[in-house]
Amino acid sequence: MQLEVVRRRAARGLDKAGLIAILDEALDNIDNSVREIRSIVHSLRDPDAATGLVERLRREASLARTGLGFAPSLVIMLDDRAIGALDQDEQVIDDLVSKHLTDDVLAVCREGLANAARHAQAQSVAVRVTVTTPAMSHDGIGRVEVEVEDDGIGLQFVSGRKSGTWNIAARARQYGGEYSLENSSTGHGALLKWNAPLKSARLEEQEAISSHHAEIGGSDLPDEWKFSH
Repeated sequence: MQLEVVRRRAARGLDKAGLIAILDEALDNIDNSVREIRSIVHSLRDPDAATGLVERLRREASLARTGLGFAPSLVIMLDDRAIGALDQDEQVIDDLVSKHLTDDVLAVCREGLANAARHAQAQSVAVRVTVTTPAMSHDGIGRVEVEVEDDGIGLQFVSGRKSGTWNIAARARQYGGEYSLENSSTGHGALLKWNAPLKSARLEEQEAISSHHAEIGGSDLPDEWKFSH
């Protein structure tokens, strides 16, 4: 419609400044439309983009049933409160944990569950994810902590169980977080522990690059930031 107005006015040779203003507005509208289309395409490529951490954790725990032969237990905490099936704290967690950090938390849980399924010979596996808000954190930043604990045969009888988790350690290091895999203090099985701050310079840089790629239509991060999710 705007371009039709420009055509008619140009045919009459009128109002050059007005024509330029209309063209500028039309170009802005086209740019906005292109960004919206790219955003839609990106969300179609990544169906988890609009899904928060809590729902994705529940889905991951459900999928792990196949490899384990039973359903793992899943406990999600916000500070000292457990998250229920319908809980307003769920949205608080989803707001606190960024998309990139959510992806890594899911990958750590997935690898921990797969590791237990391959090596532990366990009868039960527990996944515990705790989000500590900045207000309750000693550093004022907040953290997300993951624990995957099984009641299996432990580490001393399984060759190579630790060596297969290098990518979990790498995910912690990129945020300045921590990772460990040790025998459980219960005397049975193993305990994987992983944590990362809710905010870090690395995370902010990742988010800025992802935002830029989304705006120009790309969806890939640099190779050194890619892990196998």
